[in-house]
Amino acid sequence: MATYKDVLLKAAYYKEQVVKELIKTGMYPDDRIIQDRVQRIDKFIAIFNHSSVKTGSLFDTEGFKKILYYVYQDLGFLYKLLHEEAVREYEYTRSYVDAHLKELEDLAKRYRLRSKLEIDSTSLGETILFQSSGFSVFHRDNSTYVDLGVVEPREGSKIALLFDANNIKAEEALLGLEDGDTVHYTSPYNYMQDVFIVPGTPQTASYNFEIEDDQIVNTSFEISAEGLVPNQSNQYLIFGGPNQVAYRGNVKRSPIHKSDSNTFYVREEGFIEFCIYKGTYANFNFTRQPEGKNFKGNSIEDMKAYHSVVIKSEGELAFSIATDGEIFAVMKKGIVKSGKLLFPEQVDVRSFLVEEVMPGRKKRYNAFLKVINNSAAPESINSVAIKELIALEVAQK
Repeated sequence: MATYKDVLLKAAYYKEQVVKELIKTGMYPDDRIIQDRVQRIDKFIAIFNHSSVKTGSLFDTEGFKKILYYVYQDLGFLYKLLHEEAVREYEYTRSYVDAHLKELEDLAKRYRLRSKLEIDSTSLGETILFQSSGFSVFHRDNSTYVDLGVVEPREGSKIALLFDANNIKAEEALLGLEDGDTVHYTSPYNYMQDVFIVPGTPQTASYNFEIEDDQIVNTSFEISAEGLVPNQSNQYLIFGGPNQVAYRGNVKRSPIHKSDSNTFYVREEGFIEFCIYKGTYANFNFTRQPEGKNFKGNSIEDMKAYHSVVIKSEGELAFSIATDGEIFAVMKKGIVKSGKLLFPEQVDVRSFLVEEVMPGRKKRYNAFLKVINNSAAPESINSVAIKELIALEVAQK
């Protein structure tokens, strides 16, 4: 039979009362006699049961005091048990919190580091690996190695290492990507944009699209080129206005066509924007030097595959461009929504070229972090992340 705490408390109380009665009668408090008397008392009911008072009888002061004493004893046991239960529950909760507080702190730190990394490096691409604890570390050849497990970037993508640690310099860390007997290394990403380009190239496809002359466009619109089946996994660059540049003034936006002499002519103050598609060079000839531009001198070398150009003019300006690429007035990333490819905004051009980039096949690497510092400890490393950029190579404006 289960032993209840209130039964034990009442047993101790009755034992004390029996001992007092035996002493009053002059008997020696023998343990056998005490146990016998206590066992005959029903300890599963309250000390105070009930009291019958006859109407009109004389008030029994001593009896009433005894009743209050019994009620007091019952309430005392109850409060004692409630107090013990409250303390036990408190200790359990405190122990639970203490046991999980470190876990919660680690989790909060992990999310803080992950949030900071994503905010600071969203433009780099998708995070394919992030780790902020539980690092598997081993030492070899005066270097510390951290096993990061398997990563599977796609062919033609760029891999960037983001590394945060205490007392470890960035130049001491390298990302290793092991492919059989070959190991590729890259430094942490910085302003020099250290990245590893996964061998291979993504597949591309091009499509042409025309807007009818009588069609009014004042918002985003669908690009429905022949043979184009939009896919959320693919990326799309949409070029509009071949052999045109875009003029943007204070209150006016319009495309400017190339003249018969291959010259673009701007009559008002504003910005001239355009894209050179798959060119390797561009040479400019200005009637006067513009007030600003996003390149130095009168030529651009080492061009991106899709190169944005911005020129600022504070008055009349004419210029010509010699390039082996194609010139388009606008370049925007397309949006795939509900199975449709959308151009994201209103535009005043009618002819478009769509470049579709499909991710390459996945390539499997065993990734590890190499720290050229044999004293590096796991607790020195705050976080390690690998970002994969599967993007069209676009020069910043």
